[in-house]
Amino acid sequence: METEYYFAALRKYDQLPIGLEAYLTQALKTRQFKKKQKITQNTPTETFLSCITSGAARLYSTDRETHQEQSLDFFFKGDFIPLIYHTDLNQKKDLSIEFLEDTTALAITEKHYLFLPKIFPQILHLYHNIQQKHYLNQIERNILREILSAQTRYDQLQTLRPELFNRLSIIDMASFLGIHPNTLSALRGKK
Repeated sequence: METEYYFAALRKYDQLPIGLEAYLTQALKTRQFKKKQKITQNTPTETFLSCITSGAARLYSTDRETHQEQSLDFFFKGDFIPLIYHTDLNQKKDLSIEFLEDTTALAITEKHYLFLPKIFPQILHLYHNIQQKHYLNQIERNILREILSAQTRYDQLQTLRPELFNRLSIIDMASFLGIHPNTLSALRGKK
């Protein structure tokens, strides 16, 4: 059942080449992550084409000088976890993933990830679509943080991603919005 859910999540990005489902059915492994467990760029785990089947994760950056964290994105059931060690665009910050609760994901090994394009060259398009979605979401959030007021960012988040309000701490949500936790508390108090 989880594999059917996994394939449905993959199809949201692109058509699957004939035979890919059979290959992945054999290659997919269940990955278990404990609450507060982290994946860093220096200690990557086998999370290639990794789709969350239960739980939640947070992508965040840590400034190398100030050690200040900023939440960049959150992932829930049906979301693919980005390959953080392939996304280091800013040399002043380190990217990490933290699991916000006990989490289960289906993933393949790096060996399979690198071998698949030899059998299914079209899969490179799927890989690019998944990574591109992560990049574009991050770029959009960075732009909106710069041009929108805290109130507008808060209102948009309530409309576009209401599930975050029940699952995140005030600190994580404030960091994601680019505001101080006290400001977030004040905005929540207005409603």
